Amino acid sequence: MHRDIDIFLDEDHLPALRAWLESRGYETVEDWLPTRIELRHERHAVDLHPMVLDAFGHGVQQGLGGQVLHHRADTRTEGWINGHPVIVATAERLRELRQGYEPREVDLHDLSILLHSVEVADRSATRNVLNCRCRDFRNG
Repeated sequence: MHRDIDIFLDEDHLPALRAWLESRGYETVEDWLPTRIELRHERHAVDLHPMVLDAFGHGVQQGLGGQVLHHRADTRTEGWINGHPVIVATAERLRELRQGYEPREVDLHDLSILLHSVEVADRSATRNVLNCRCRDFRNG
């Protein structure tokens, strides 16, 4: 199972979110800023990835060793956590972010979940398209 929740955020909001998490008992366990910072409280972990957002919602994140990561706005979609809508990376983008290094066991696990979710989404989208076509055909 993936050990944390990864949150990509506008770097301007990092101090406030970090303070909010710390006020709830989270402590820094890994600080690789400006790339990322991981905070943990009991069995819960949050991995914060600050990026600079432009007016169009595209983000630029500082990677390790001077690497620069570009996160286009069109690589995000709506997801759900405990019934609450959140902006998340598309499955395709998550697969892209796991390239260029030897995958760990947790990466392989995440990739298998992504593959399954894409297959389910593809079947669902096909079913929705077929249902729409059938209704359109019946309605004339």
